[in-house]
Amino acid sequence: MILWRGETPAEQGFKDKLEEHGYQLLLKQFNAKQNRQALSFFIRTELLSWSHQLDYVYTYGTTVSTLIKEFGNLQQPQLFVVVTDPVQAKLVSNLDQPKAIDLFGSTNQVPTPLQISQAKQILHFNKIAFLYNPRENNSEHLLERLRQIQQELNFEVFSYRINPESSNFKQHLYRVMSQITKDQVNTVFLPSDSFLISQRAALIETINAFEMQSVAAVDIFVSDGALLGTTAIYYELGEQLANHVHQHQQGTAISKLNVVRPGQGQLLINRSAWQRFSLTLPDDLKSKVKWIGTQ
Repeated sequence: MILWRGETPAEQGFKDKLEEHGYQLLLKQFNAKQNRQALSFFIRTELLSWSHQLDYVYTYGTTVSTLIKEFGNLQQPQLFVVVTDPVQAKLVSNLDQPKAIDLFGSTNQVPTPLQISQAKQILHFNKIAFLYNPRENNSEHLLERLRQIQQELNFEVFSYRINPESSNFKQHLYRVMSQITKDQVNTVFLPSDSFLISQRAALIETINAFEMQSVAAVDIFVSDGALLGTTAIYYELGEQLANHVHQHQQGTAISKLNVVRPGQGQLLINRSAWQRFSLTLPDDLKSKVKWIGTQ
């Protein structure tokens, strides 16, 4: 397992499901801790020495998965997980018919129009702030998708650059949120961005201090206090990828395994955050909501 920001529920789901299928797992693990240099050094020095012991190489996220595919020189199948856009990242040519012979995996991307349309039904915004991290490929791809649908769904997206190198990130966030408020935007979109996920406590605290509504693309944001989001469930993505591994072990060719997708995802609402706003849940969404947090 080659990870970008430590273990997530995807890894737990993957391991649990493989054990349920009857496999006894022997794992090696490397955590890049969101450091490209550390990852590159690992690929050049350690990965090759591991190779003869492995049946698969599990790679988490877009950055890790693309670097391993390009420079890893793997002798084993690569399992990529939680890659927002595997086609854009050039991991596969097609989600339904990847035609790859040496890798398969999963995407965490719920259709962006669905994420925004369900959020708009509840929050009724016409402007949304997007926190843009120039170091994160997913950030750029998602911002472009939001721009493509803004006219159709009748909203305007404003992007605000986040600086991961800031020496005082809380202070930096405060300045960003102040600018968002000055621009009269009251809803913030939280993308699938490993750096922002790692900083979610400070991020959600600041958003709440400015009394902003938050729409999340990742379930862990909602679990930790963001208002709502239509998201993939990472644990389930891990389970589904484990099922693909089982199929491969049973003789299914890798080229026949499509990319695991979250489908329509799950509309999550954080109960504590919800209680801070005077909002009404539309009748047609009530059966689709999973509430997070205590009553």
